[in-house]
Amino acid sequence: MYKRQGLATGVTAHAALRWIRGRNPARLLLAVPVCAPQARDLLAPETDGVICLSAPPDFAAVGRWYENFEQLTDDDVDDVLRRFHHALK
Repeated sequence: MYKRQGLATGVTAHAALRWIRGRNPARLLLAVPVCAPQARDLLAPETDGVICLSAPPDFAAVGRWYENFEQLTDDDVDDVLRRFHHALK
């Protein structure tokens, strides 16, 4: 399963889905809370299923549908990776 915070154009998700598909998963699902209907329709053939909780016809940007859509810093990402690495030990 490939999860995103939302889909606007679907370009990043498309690249990720093609990469994942190349690893021959048993099943490939895309799950997003909000998406542009056009992006959902574009990506459907690349998956075994698209789960989009809301595809508003007036979709303009992912961040518009969140109360808090702050960007992550490099330190945020480093922290998550460190915690993940520690959890694997």
